[in-house]
Amino acid sequence: PRQVCIIPVNSEIHSEYAKKVASQLKENGIKVEVDDRNEKLGYRMREAQLSKIPVVLVVGDNEMNNNSVNIRRHGKEGQESVNVNDLIVNLQDEIKNMK
Repeated sequence: PRQVCIIPVNSEIHSEYAKKVASQLKENGIKVEVDDRNEKLGYRMREAQLSKIPVVLVVGDNEMNNNSVNIRRHGKEGQESVNVNDLIVNLQDEIKNMK
């Protein structure tokens, strides 16, 4: 099962950054995929929500410039910006606690 889905705001511009973040997560044992299909952002986010993916990361210009991601958790309201390195540590802790 997928633990994380990364959705670039604009597939043409942000896809490369999304793939870079995905490779960092994979290196740390986190199951991740990038949804850079040529669909609207809202459609891709809704699909991830309906698929019950625990963590959805949205990346755009701000995130690229700050080496961060916008994180949205399944079943919770709101979102927050988190540094990629902090995200990796947090996700690894969550995964260890689930086992």
